[in-house]
This record gives sequence, structure tokens and C-alpha cells, in this order.
Amino acid sequence: MPPARTRPDLPPWLENVILKAVARDPAQRFETAEEILLALERGAANPLRRRRTPPIERSPAGAWPLVAAASITLNLLLLFLLLAS
Repeated sequence: MPPARTRPDLPPWLENVILKAVARDPAQRFETAEEILLALERGAANPLRRRRTPPIERSPAGAWPLVAAASITLNLLLLFLLLAS
């Protein structure tokens, strides 16, 4: 849950630092405490950019129906071309 949901007065740069510090994927977290300190010191002057998560990473289950529909469509098209020849 985003911190700004419970604290709307939280600055966006601080929310980004918090979200990066507690990211589920360890590769997306800060590597050292010094990096967190640097991000906090930079603050609003030079805020962290929040990495946009691709839709497939946000909801992998939501992509499968699209993949299945595309596969079925392609198979039907190939079947039609095979029988039409």
C-alpha cells in the first residue's frame, strides 16, 4: 500500500524513497544504507524517479487471457488457410 494513501501530506520524493526501500524485488531495493541516506539527503532537490512497472509485471495473471486469445486466433487462421488450399 502506498504511504501517501495513509499520509496524503507526504512529499512524493519521500514516498519514492520509502517504496524503493521496501520493494518486493531485492534487485529494486537500495543496496546499502548509504544509498538510502544519500536519497534522503537529496530530498526534494533531486528526487528519485520511480521506475514504471510494465503491466505484465504488475499483473501476470491478466496477460495470459490475451496470450491465449492471440494463440487461438492465430491457430484458427492457420487452420482456415490449410483447409482453403
